[in-house]
This record gives sequence, C-alpha cells and structure tokens, in this order.
Amino acid sequence: MDDGVDFNSYSIDRVREEVERETKRLFESIVELLELACRARESGELRIESIVVGSARELERCYRELLGRLKGGRV
Repeated sequence: MDDGVDFNSYSIDRVREEVERETKRLFESIVELLELACRARESGELRIESIVVGSARELERCYRELLGRLKGGRV
C-alpha cells in the first residue's frame, strides 16, 4: 500500500470523515460475508462457508493494518 493517501496533509476533521466512511464500509462488507457464511452453513455448503469466513478474516486483517498505518500518519 505504498501509493496510499498521506493523511498528514489532511485536517483532523477530514481524516475522521475518511476513516469513519471506510470503517463503515468495511464493517458492512464483513457483515455481508458473515451472513453469506450463515446461509452457506444452513444449506450444507461447508466449503463456501469456509471461503467466506476466510474472506471476512482477511478484511479484518486489512482493517487492523489500516489502523496501524493511521497511527503512523500514512495509509
């Protein structure tokens, strides 16, 4: 993610807005993935459930990475 946004040039309000928007979008994606995993489990599609849960975990990892980069002032 070397081509990320340099938040040091943003006002604190702009950073807050960007982070809140991206956080909301990310959590909505995780919820959608977990809903898909539940439907896959109910229909007996365990392979699909496993893939979806893995995708949700990857999104969570990306979010944690984003937070770490924010602490450093660069995303």
